[in-house]
Amino acid sequence: AQFRRMMLSRGFETPEEECAAILAKLTADGSFADVDYADKQPNYWGVIPHFERTMALFQNRRVQNTPELRERALTALRFWLASDFQNPNWWHNEIGQPKRLGVAVLLAEPWLTAAEHARAVEIIRRGSLYVHPERYHVWFGANLLWGVTTTLYHAMLENDPAIAQEALHHAEGECY
Repeated sequence: AQFRRMMLSRGFETPEEECAAILAKLTADGSFADVDYADKQPNYWGVIPHFERTMALFQNRRVQNTPELRERALTALRFWLASDFQNPNWWHNEIGQPKRLGVAVLLAEPWLTAAEHARAVEIIRRGSLYVHPERYHVWFGANLLWGVTTTLYHAMLENDPAIAQEALHHAEGECY
């Protein structure tokens, strides 16, 4: 609940005009008309706009509080969960997608079914350092801190502070 309040506060909330532009591109099946879902470029992956737009929709109070708009945003999230997009570049699969999905799911959590929640956690766990502790020794700098962020999202979704403890310890070591 506190995470949702923070992400919907001034400075974080997606502007109404941006949400309207995103919703204009959202199709009935939850895909975006202008996103190339077949793209496999290892750098700027063409699927990234789907992730970013879905996150942005849930970072708006009006979308969250208006059942019709919320349901449209949920179709984008469900499309994401069902598609389980993969890229040849490990970074997108282990850092970029799980981190973005963590934000979207934490914001959408009150409206997810148990199966959707479980599916989201399954994808987010790919970026969790709790599940992959060997990464503490091979990820450094930004990658490690992004992994810590995803691990914190994982901890919140599992309602398990123990998952967060070691990640926070490693983040502290990276920063000091």
